[in-house]
Amino acid sequence: MNGAAGTEPALTATMLISHTHHDHIQGLPYFAPAYRAGTVLHVYGPRTYSDDLVHVLSRTMEPQYSPIRLDELNSQMNIHNLSDSEEIVLKRNSQDPEVRTAHQAPRRSDAEARVRVMRSYAHPKDGVFVFRVEVNDKSVVYATDTEGYVSGDRRLAEFAEGADLLIHDAQYTPDEYADASFPKQGFGHSTYVMAAEVAEKAGAKNLVLFHHDPSHDDTRLAEMEKQTRELFPNTTAGYEGLEYRF
Repeated sequence: MNGAAGTEPALTATMLISHTHHDHIQGLPYFAPAYRAGTVLHVYGPRTYSDDLVHVLSRTMEPQYSPIRLDELNSQMNIHNLSDSEEIVLKRNSQDPEVRTAHQAPRRSDAEARVRVMRSYAHPKDGVFVFRVEVNDKSVVYATDTEGYVSGDRRLAEFAEGADLLIHDAQYTPDEYADASFPKQGFGHSTYVMAAEVAEKAGAKNLVLFHHDPSHDDTRLAEMEKQTRELFPNTTAGYEGLEYRF
């Protein structure tokens, strides 16, 4: 694995983990920069059932599952518990993030970037973190694994108010969600209609549909994108390599 990491330059980066279900953390053992000496990774996410994030992530790389333990990686990985009463502040001229309580966080003009956190309970068991990243006057909201409510998720819409980009879970079509033979209500995922409702209520400028169902091919995703644009015109079905520049 170390040899496979190649000779790419080391980096310093901040990683945000919404929750620790398998489909959101199983890429960590295969994340090439983590094997490079000189790489510094600041990882932030929730405690799960009172279990520290570092313990949860460490267990995914125990010998039963991985030839290399988390603490054997060549990189410096700083893993932090985060709560929804805290914010991450990325200060100018510093690569090290700072965590502050929300009332201590500076105005956006005082920091290069900041990350606000909302804990959503619209996902089974222990909920999920929704992140809002603010840089200068631009903002991106990442809302994965959230299930909508009738007439939209008001709390999420308030958190995403005015966002330049809302990345929202849209795993199902309305028919799939309500399918009597295999109903999806309570699974913790939204339809594209739910995503569009939040984007509209939040006054977001752009919407990206995210957390695609594994059974959906490109044709199905294109149709979902088309249907969503009838509700919220500035919609894109997310795809690998998609970039937004503000």
